[in-house]
Amino acid sequence: MPTAGNNIPSPKRLKNEARKIRQRDPQLSQGAALNLAATAHGLPSYKVVERAWRSRDRASSDHAVTLTASWGDRSRGDWGRIHANVVLSEPWPNFLPLPVRRRIGSLGRFHIVGGDRTRLASPEDYASFLSCAHHLSKAARQLVFVDALRVLPVSLAKTVAAFRGDPHRMLSSRYPDQDHESLWRDPDTGLHFILNEPYQVDQQKQAPILAERGMVAFTTRDWTTHNPEGTLAQLIAPVSEQTLLQALCKRGQALPARFDEITFTDNDGRLLDIFRS
Repeated sequence: MPTAGNNIPSPKRLKNEARKIRQRDPQLSQGAALNLAATAHGLPSYKVVERAWRSRDRASSDHAVTLTASWGDRSRGDWGRIHANVVLSEPWPNFLPLPVRRRIGSLGRFHIVGGDRTRLASPEDYASFLSCAHHLSKAARQLVFVDALRVLPVSLAKTVAAFRGDPHRMLSSRYPDQDHESLWRDPDTGLHFILNEPYQVDQQKQAPILAERGMVAFTTRDWTTHNPEGTLAQLIAPVSEQTLLQALCKRGQALPARFDEITFTDNDGRLLDIFRS
């Protein structure tokens, strides 16, 4: 049996297509129209599609989250909705308290839909498809980032105390701006660290600043939560915490594969190939 998600259209999409088929041929029954819609995609019948999606839903419903964002381009009269489909290792409230989730950059802007914590939606309509895709992708990646590393956002004041000094202006005049730089803590080890996600790093400028502050940075281009098309990730912490930071970076090696598991679909269930790492 085909697996839902592997280019198998959703039942909702086939129902929309069946409705259009019946508009052209009103004598067709709903069942016949659904089967025609399925066979147009090279599938045996609508029931096969329905079973595939039910099987997928049973396998992942407890750990799956769908994030939804809308966009509208008034100048072109164009609009749409994008869904990011994420499968977590366990339900997110188990490792991410609701008030804490609200403090995580893009992810915090998404609201729970109708009390269903497997559905999160942005109340904001973005101005273009690309803007919508960027913010949605970032929110989905931040959720996976927290799931994989089991870290939580932390305040500047607590980071200052952990770093035994003020990291303000260490990396940029806007730091921390909740955009390219964010502050995190590993509850298990007590490690506080900076996640810096620039488009590029001026090593000659940064190295002396880090050395002066007694900080160490691990840099990777294998993953980023900010913009998969261009940014990199730096994890920065005091030199005294280098061993803990190395262990955290090792856990981060799972992120590229986890990010690639995020799928994006339009409102008809069609897969969208956007922001793949």
